[in-house]
Amino acid sequence: MKNRSCLNKEEITAELLSLISGYLTDSDEKKILEINFVKSDVLDSFSLLSFITDIETFFQIQIPLEDLSNEKLQTVSGLSEYLFLSIE
Repeated sequence: MKNRSCLNKEEITAELLSLISGYLTDSDEKKILEINFVKSDVLDSFSLLSFITDIETFFQIQIPLEDLSNEKLQTVSGLSEYLFLSIE
């Protein structure tokens, strides 16, 4: 596996999809990329916390709570952009 700081945005998105797919029953990637997984109840509160913990562990990053309230970070594509900018 590549050094996490060398991942491009597509690789980050693919990893996020892999991480979130463990918590979903519907694995249609087209839908998952843009669905707000907080407001749409795609993830229950326990799954959401587990998903965030998985992200922080895999990418070796701490996401501040105030950042998590940003609606852009409540989609896979928004998280991907955030992580891409945070881990470079």
